[in-house]
Amino acid sequence: MRLLTSVLAVFILLALAAVPASAGILSFTLDPSNGAIAGDAGQVIGWGLTIQNDTAYWLVITSVSFDQTTSIGDFADFLAPQFFSYAVAPGGTWTQAFDAAGSQGIGSYVIDGGFASPGDLATGNLDVLYDLHTIDPTAPDYDLFSDAVTGAQVLLAASVTYQQSPEPASIATAMTGLALLGLVKRAYRRC
Repeated sequence: MRLLTSVLAVFILLALAAVPASAGILSFTLDPSNGAIAGDAGQVIGWGLTIQNDTAYWLVITSVSFDQTTSIGDFADFLAPQFFSYAVAPGGTWTQAFDAAGSQGIGSYVIDGGFASPGDLATGNLDVLYDLHTIDPTAPDYDLFSDAVTGAQVLLAASVTYQQSPEPASIATAMTGLALLGLVKRAYRRC
């Protein structure tokens, strides 16, 4: 029994040693920094992201989801399809601005004008899941079973507002109306 207890104690100590007790500081910053984006129905909008990795481990994002209290559209994860195509090195910084055409940034959001109305707001958290690794996971000698340390997550507050922009025809009509008012005022002064 004493041998079994000793063996279990060794396994527990090894398991605890594999998980970093003080991994250092990881900083995740959305772009825009307040996480608030706005757009019109059908417009592709989204967030950029900066990660500052002041740890001794390599960081790889495995997936991102938008946990919304109320949905006004659809979120698309840009980072999971790029799994292992990049890794944030220890002491490194990774920044990716939002670019819909290049599928860059943390993800995109498309407002569904079929059920959402101008002024509607979706709030929630971008749930970022990531893994830490002892060596570069893109290295040829990487071994998932011995070099992966732990998985973790960070929640980043975010919101999307359906902000309907004026139609170009409405703007042209308003400008025409203002021009006509100016002509009427000018004609009235002549009288």
